[in-house]
Amino acid sequence: SHTGNNKVQAFLVIIGDCSMQCQLDGTTRNEKVFVEVSERMAGAGSKRTSQQCREKLKKLKSEYKNMKDHNGRSGLDRKQWRLFDHMDRIYGHRPASRGREGGMDLAVATHKYSTQPL
Repeated sequence: SHTGNNKVQAFLVIIGDCSMQCQLDGTTRNEKVFVEVSERMAGAGSKRTSQQCREKLKKLKSEYKNMKDHNGRSGLDRKQWRLFDHMDRIYGHRPASRGREGGMDLAVATHKYSTQPL
């Protein structure tokens, strides 16, 4: 339903809010973040418990990841999802983890030297 779409978009606007995003990226238990999301959703006219908000985000992230993987494999029919761009704005540009990225740089540097003839 159209109303349903608007509610999900309101939800994503709240989730995408930068300060929220920083807290959700942390490894700390983010119950208080979802409590705030829940309160903001209520303010937008949608009653959801913090637990429901957490579950909703988990579902959306899973759907986003599946679609990104699917569309990333060339030759497959690209799937369309009306929320994809919205999710991509929130999650698309951020590295999965800083530690892993650092490890990658190291591997590249090591590889560069290992290709030199002895």
